[in-house]
Amino acid sequence: MQTEMNGASPRPLKPVSKWSKFLSTRIRSRNILFGLLAGLLLLSFNVAPVWRALWRWHVLAIGQFGTIKDEKGAAYSAWRWVAARKIRIHALPGIEPAMVDEALNGVRAMVREIGLDLEVSAEPLPEAVAEACRRSLVKQQVNGRLEDCLSFDGLAARLAALHASQPCATVLLVDYPIAECEWAHGMASFNQALVLLEKGTLSFHLAKHETGHLLGYNWHDSLPLFVLGYPWEDWPWSRDTLMMLNGHNCDLSPRARDALSGFWTGLERKLDQRFWK
Repeated sequence: MQTEMNGASPRPLKPVSKWSKFLSTRIRSRNILFGLLAGLLLLSFNVAPVWRALWRWHVLAIGQFGTIKDEKGAAYSAWRWVAARKIRIHALPGIEPAMVDEALNGVRAMVREIGLDLEVSAEPLPEAVAEACRRSLVKQQVNGRLEDCLSFDGLAARLAALHASQPCATVLLVDYPIAECEWAHGMASFNQALVLLEKGTLSFHLAKHETGHLLGYNWHDSLPLFVLGYPWEDWPWSRDTLMMLNGHNCDLSPRARDALSGFWTGLERKLDQRFWK
């Protein structure tokens, strides 16, 4: 029999009843269920004032401020590129100058529409970035063929130290499928200070869309399904705004504009630094 000590006199512990165990299990299950229902509700519906507040306080900026590790395991806060307020666009060999201009226009359009005071420029490809790209190539099956693909996460890790010593976000025009999602036309991450744009599908729209992700909007306009308080955006399956996954419209939706504005307002508070023009 189990006992508990009270001074020098041991006494038996009271056994936990089956009813108490049952209630404890039910309460835990109920809390899990309520959590799942709350998450489902948040992904289905929201209201404009709450939506704006959740972005301003970075509640919806999930994973945006974590560290990334380089090849040696050293951790870097690549998201701190914002302190330098610089976005650099580079193109791998073989990318036409007209495509660089298209990407430059798209990136600048997004920065200008949000009203941020960021410096955006197209510059020659640094050898350090070119070498990081070469080392980030992996062989993968693409449409039944074995091809070189560029690993987004691998490249971000290899650029982490460079971004720490020369803070900026890097936009890279490439002629390789993206290893993590070979069907994707582009990929971007605020947290990793990196954007990849594929040559075959490069456009003003793609550059502007991915810049939205680079600037912190890590959602697509399909979720939440509805945000009450904004103009009608059409049903989620036929919605066409800039930040839809397969959209064609180059106009930023009110929900995305407010999310980005709130996110950067929160950054000003977090870093005590001004980012607006």
